[in-house]
Amino acid sequence: MGRRRRRRSANWRAIIILALLITSYAYFRANYEGVRLIPKQKSERIGQIRSSDSKRDSLFKQRKRPELPDIKGIKEKAGKRFPFLTPERLPKDKKSREDKDKRSGKKESLYPAGRGAAIAAIVIDDFGYSDGRPFLEMDAPLTFAVLPGLSHSRTIALQAAQQGRDVLLHLPMEPKNGLLASEENTIKTSMTGREIEIRIKEALADVPGAIGVNNHMGSKATADADTMAAVMRALSKRKFFFLDSLTTPDSVAASAAAGAGVAYLQRNIFLDGSDDNAYITKQLRKVIDLARDRGRAIAIGHDRPNTANALENALSDFAAAGVRIVPLSALL
Repeated sequence: MGRRRRRRSANWRAIIILALLITSYAYFRANYEGVRLIPKQKSERIGQIRSSDSKRDSLFKQRKRPELPDIKGIKEKAGKRFPFLTPERLPKDKKSREDKDKRSGKKESLYPAGRGAAIAAIVIDDFGYSDGRPFLEMDAPLTFAVLPGLSHSRTIALQAAQQGRDVLLHLPMEPKNGLLASEENTIKTSMTGREIEIRIKEALADVPGAIGVNNHMGSKATADADTMAAVMRALSKRKFFFLDSLTTPDSVAASAAAGAGVAYLQRNIFLDGSDDNAYITKQLRKVIDLARDRGRAIAIGHDRPNTANALENALSDFAAAGVRIVPLSALL
């Protein structure tokens, strides 16, 4: 009897162990092979077991992915706390622009919001007679064209270069009316190529930091092929570019520059043919319109008080019209 009882007890233990093994195997298949042992509604609620047609759809892959952080919101908050982390953006519409202008006390612009990537270079000629302070203090990347051999030539060229502005040698060149050529270092059509080279070298010594040249007067010299070929050879050696002030429609500077491999630009608008504030303001509006129509414009003015005043007042109009003032070299 005792032996029979022990055998029965051993059999029951074996049955229990077998049942546990079968249950464990079933649980394994339910978790890793997609067999559903939990009711559908409950499985979807707890998000653990879902139907699957392949072993690749494991429980780990079926779990709900965490939501990504709001990157845009984080950037906006960071921009408010640390303004230098995000670029300054113009108001998105006219109303927000007007509100901003009212808060800052800024007058309403003559121009609507700009259309995009229009740029303008503004070159100021004839520096050297004065200290040029109004232009040096102006918050715009103006290009300084400095005459050689004058009392303030070296000083203003150095100051402009130290501010990171483009500096040009404003090279005196022979006009058709020879009586106007008062500068001692004027380039004349009667000179040899060697004489022109020497004169340009001497002129550059008075304008440190120069990266290019534009002509002062020069209606006769810029129309002479031999003279301009000699000028361009001198500039080519120094990797300089040439801005043609276009004091004559007969200029051959473009072809001479191409022959010598010199980068060439030409003036579009003169700002101050009349030293009148209203006239200069009108010319500045033409610069804005031209830049918006063509995408770029080059204007030339002179170191005069009325030019400085009109330009200072027009800077806000350039910004409102979407026309960015750039150094002349940005147009190369």
